[in-house]
Amino acid sequence: MSEKSSPGVSDEGKPATVAGGSTGGVISTRELIEPIFLKTVYIGVIAPFLFAYLGSSDVLISFDAQSQWLVGVLARIWPVLPVQYELVREVRGVGQSVSYAFMCAALWAWPVICAIAYLREHIRCQKKILPISAKEIGQFIVVFPFAVLVLVFDTTRVASPLFGFQVNHPTALYLRQWFLFALTALVLGILLYVFGRIILERIWRRSL
Repeated sequence: MSEKSSPGVSDEGKPATVAGGSTGGVISTRELIEPIFLKTVYIGVIAPFLFAYLGSSDVLISFDAQSQWLVGVLARIWPVLPVQYELVREVRGVGQSVSYAFMCAALWAWPVICAIAYLREHIRCQKKILPISAKEIGQFIVVFPFAVLVLVFDTTRVASPLFGFQVNHPTALYLRQWFLFALTALVLGILLYVFGRIILERIWRRSL
């Protein structure tokens, strides 16, 4: 095996380490995807403020029928969304309910964008990407239930100002929903990346 095909390996056959304890020439799955996901968080934080503004200005009110259709479709994978949608409609009006529905629909693009970015970096990465470790699998298992809970747990019945559905404060409502969905985006993005990674590895093996 040539030197290029075994980066980060010392003469004794052990991974070479650099200052700080990290392994030179290799990268873990978490090290690959974490900075990309954080970048989407920093950029995407504008979304809740944008949709809160659109809702308060009634810009999207003419798309009421489309918003109801979107909620009906998303209800299959997001059971609590119709309850949230109707509460926003009742308390904040049609404009906010339409905007809320469109933001919730737009959020599903987040994991897809992440997965594409992960796979793109996977292909471009000059370092050897380590197999997914047991620790990383364990971390995923811990986060997974919370990602599902966001979609099925009805917070409209929670009276707590911290954990409840902040329908009386539009900006806080949108920001909270975006923040909670980040867990779902993280989990789905990782799943899509793993499936894509498997496909890529099979393609590379066949091309050898």
